This record gives sequence, structure tokens and C-alpha cells, in this order.
Amino acid sequence: MKSWTKAIAVLLAAATMSCVGATAAREAKDAEQLGQWDVAVQKYAKALEENPDNAKYKLSLVRLKLRASQAHFDRGKLHRSAGNPELAVVELQQAVLLDPTNDYAKVELRKAQEDFARLQAERGEETRFEKMKRKARGARAVTPLLEPSSDKPINL
Repeated sequence: MKSWTKAIAVLLAAATMSCVGATAAREAKDAEQLGQWDVAVQKYAKALEENPDNAKYKLSLVRLKLRASQAHFDRGKLHRSAGNPELAVVELQQAVLLDPTNDYAKVELRKAQEDFARLQAERGEETRFEKMKRKARGARAVTPLLEPSSDKPINL
């Protein structure tokens, strides 16, 4: 009798795991249809975690990782061209993380990091105008010296 109980428990556990994987896969498909690539990747990863032998989940996860990577890459390029290297770095890092084989994304990430470092250096460096203000801050105003010793008449 105990062996039947164990067998039933194992079957119930397997059915539950399969159900959780199927639910995650269904949610992943819904997210994919809405263009929510990151959510779809997370859901398929969860489905694959529950059913590691499911080839359909593996292929879907790889396909969606590439699609999500491309979306992050596009947004990163857009941020970089708009002069916002900080957001470009975040997006391009995500693109490289999702697709480590994308060498173009790696190159763009390096460029965005250089842009961001340059921007940080400029922010930390005092501008010429700020230097003049700091220099003038401690100086006292010099009163002009008027010399009304001219003999010439003033004509208007």
C-alpha cells in the first residue's frame, strides 16, 4: 500500500510540474504577442526550468533571447544617437547579456561606455566660465577713477 502512495505522490508532483511549465509557456506566448520580449524570456526560462527536456521551450527561449537582445540593441543605439550614453550603456549591456555572440552590440557597448566616461569627465571638470566665476568671487570690485581735468567742452 505504501508503494502505491509513493507512486501517486510522484505522479501528482510530475503533473504539477508539467502544469506549472505549461502555464509559464502560455504566459510567455501572451507576452511575446504583446511584444514584451523580456517578460517572455523570463516566462520561457521558468517553463524550461520546470521541463528541462522540452525542446520546444528551449528553441522558443533561444529565439526570444535573440529578439529581446535586438530590441535592447535598437533602444541602445537610439539613446546613444540622442546623446544619452548612460541609458545606451544599460540597454546595450542587456543586449550583450541576452546574446553574447553579437559582436556588433559589444562594439556599440564599448563606444557608449567611452561616451559615458567622457561625459562624466566633462561633468567633473570645471568649465572656463566656472573658473572665471570662482576667481572673481574672492576679488574686490575696483571703483573706477574719474579724472575730470579735461579743458574741452562737451557737445551733445
